[in-house]
Amino acid sequence: MPALSAIIPKIIDKKLIAKTTGYFSSIRSLVELLGVSIAGVLIVAIGTPYVILIDAFTFFIAFFIIMFIRVKEVRETSALTVKAGIKDLGEAYVYVKKEPIIFVIIVCGALTNLAFTPLNVSEVIYVKDILKIGAKGMSLFSAAISLGAILGGFYVGKRAASLNLLHIFSWALLAAAISYFVLGMPAFFAVTIPFTVIIIVDVFFLSFFVSIMNTILSAYLMQSVPQEMLGRVFSLLSMLIMIAIPLGSLLSGAAEYIGVPMLIIIASVLILISALYLEIYMKMKRL
Repeated sequence: MPALSAIIPKIIDKKLIAKTTGYFSSIRSLVELLGVSIAGVLIVAIGTPYVILIDAFTFFIAFFIIMFIRVKEVRETSALTVKAGIKDLGEAYVYVKKEPIIFVIIVCGALTNLAFTPLNVSEVIYVKDILKIGAKGMSLFSAAISLGAILGGFYVGKRAASLNLLHIFSWALLAAAISYFVLGMPAFFAVTIPFTVIIIVDVFFLSFFVSIMNTILSAYLMQSVPQEMLGRVFSLLSMLIMIAIPLGSLLSGAAEYIGVPMLIIIASVLILISALYLEIYMKMKRL
């Protein structure tokens, strides 16, 4: 992923990066949805081993397509070692510390991933035991997430030219916090059919805002970070996100004592704090 993020600005005009990233995110979510749907049919029709072979074949197709991409890049001759990797991450950290707004939005992105882990870990429990809507409800829940991700990326791609990326990122973060908070409402209210419908709609909006947020984070970094540092900065971002996921999984164990809805509410407050801090920071810096 860091390599992908570093190569996009080499083949796309900087003015079109936000638009390209938005459409790319939308298409990727759409293909993931189609892939899951097609896989189920193929597994029944031809069996799992053959589906895995088809999956492997698609990677070879992608490999040969990428071979034809031509970019101008200066290559540094250095050994691929753990020491070199740590050095690159150190250089990325030094750069990010000198660019406060980039540092802030990267931390916000990592904290958001940490906050969403309880839902990712407990999604089946939430649908089955909290909403009590079974397998069909799980399909509906997943479809709402996929549709929100598709339309969120499409929105950024369509409106990229007229968007202030930082402000939209901040507002999407705030909207995601509110939407996430609504998912915790079963802690206080009885779950009825109308309430379940509200939750499914809310999941759609949550996915929509998260897609906007993630897309804009990538686009802003691609536009703002110098080309020679881009791969390293995205590596640092990926590392922080990967660290946040197991930490969030550990925190998810608290659901045994306080329940999944209450844990989601607590996690939503973490996102809300991030959103408010970013908004205050931008006003102080007049960004």
